[in-house]
Amino acid sequence: MKALTDAGYKCWNTNKDQYGTTAEWQSRVDIRDGFDESIPLCQCNDKLFINVRLDDFEANGSMFHSASISLTHENKEGLWCDFKICSLTQDELADKLPSLEQKLLRLWIEFNKE
Repeated sequence: MKALTDAGYKCWNTNKDQYGTTAEWQSRVDIRDGFDESIPLCQCNDKLFINVRLDDFEANGSMFHSASISLTHENKEGLWCDFKICSLTQDELADKLPSLEQKLLRLWIEFNKE
């Protein structure tokens, strides 16, 4: 998906089965130009990733295309979060990608407050 590659995402896994295809994408956001250094990194690996999942599948004779975007990391307290925005169309994801990333980052910042 062009919107993902343009934003620095890389497809790292694709699975195909009798129902359809799942593609998993990831971007390391803490190394992007203009990254806000005050945003905490993952306690486990000192990095910050955002993941995207694209599903193309057939159900009841029709093709469906869905997307989700997520952030899963550990804070300084040793607690893990898995924030996911799901049930998106792939067009919604492409059109709103920067805004969705910001929503996840704000959740991550809040999760790290003491």
